[in-house]
Parts: sequence; structure tokens; C-alpha cells
Amino acid sequence: NEQIDILNEWEEYDPNNSSIFKKKKTAYINSGENPIDIDKERWEKDPSNIEAGLDYMEKLKEELLSEEIVDLALRLLDYESKNKIVLENLGEAYLDLYEQDKALQVYNQLVVADNKNDKYLIQISKIYLDLGEYLKSLQYADRAVKIGSAEAYNNRAHVYKEIAESCCVETCSGDDLTMSDKVVFEMAWEDFNIAFNKGYKRAKKNANFLEKNEQITISRNWHMDAE
Repeated sequence: NEQIDILNEWEEYDPNNSSIFKKKKTAYINSGENPIDIDKERWEKDPSNIEAGLDYMEKLKEELLSEEIVDLALRLLDYESKNKIVLENLGEAYLDLYEQDKALQVYNQLVVADNKNDKYLIQISKIYLDLGEYLKSLQYADRAVKIGSAEAYNNRAHVYKEIAESCCVETCSGDDLTMSDKVVFEMAWEDFNIAFNKGYKRAKKNANFLEKNEQITISRNWHMDAE
């Protein structure tokens, strides 16, 4: 494309001119080529340029190119090993590729870098929950709740709910539940309500579901067991 060739020559003489980059991207789009190549080219000229690398990463995310995101993130971390944005994208890409063990390593790095950010603890809790490691999932859920966000309470509620469901002998409702099952479901119900009161509106639907399906304790149950 002649226009792109001219812009490339112009860029060689004036590499710091941001308007050239924008014009090249427009030229690529007009010629039917993928503008992601422009972002890749810009970053490859200076792999230590984290900003350019992140711009390229955003385009890879739009294209759902998780493997390429992993490769890019690992190269960027050679220059800034504790860059949280790069690590977050790496963790997400590993999850998209179902590489939970590698994702756990990344999120644990993020917890070390910022132990006041509960979203990393919540993500680790979710990964362990997906792996069926309920105790570890609950441990990280508890740590997140200590920070106190609505999302943390909602996450712990889901952990309690899945623990209770994993213990159900038959169906997880009504008379098929033991008192112990209902106690755990009630812990989930309480956390869903706290999450709702803190602003997580979707949690109310889950709390109502537990009530509707008789998955929480009521005074009649305690009285009957006592007899």
C-alpha cells in the first residue's frame, strides 16, 4: 500500500510523532488489513516500552488471542517484573487457557505485591473452588472478607453454597437436607444478604433462592432436633 509505505518513511525521520502512528492505523483499516499489526510493530521496535506493549495487549484481548497475550506478558515482565497490569492480564490469559496452576502463581504474586486488594484473593478463591479444593478456597475467601467488600462477601457465599451442595446426599432442598447442610447454606445466605446490603444487588436473588428451596435453618428445625 503506497500510503503505508509513505507513512513508514515519514516515521523513520520522525519516530516520536504520535500522529504518524494514528495515520498508519487508519491506513491499515482502509486497506482492509488488521490494525493489530501496527500495535505489534510499534512495540517490537522497543520491547522495553511497557505502554506500547500494553496497547498491543489490549488489541490481543479484543481478538481473544490468549496464547499471544501470555507470550507478550512474559516478555514485558522481563523489563518490569512487578507490573500489576501485566500480571493481571497474564493471570486472566492463563485462566482462559485453563492453566489454573500457572494462574495461581500469578495471582499469588499479585497478592504479595498488593495484599490490600481483595480482587486477587477472590480470584484465587474462585480458582481453588473450580478445582474442588474447598478448604483452600474458603481460606482465601475469608482473607478477602477481612478487607470487607461486597464482592468478597458474595464470593464467600458461593464458596459456602458449593461446599453445602457437595455434601448433599440426594437433592439439595427441603427434607433431604440435614441440619448440618442447612447451617452451611445459612452461612451462604447471610453472606449473600451482607453483599446485597453493601451494594452487590445480584446477591439478593441467590439469597432468595436459598429461602425458597428451604435450604436454610428455621426455628422449627432446631426445635424438632432438640426433641
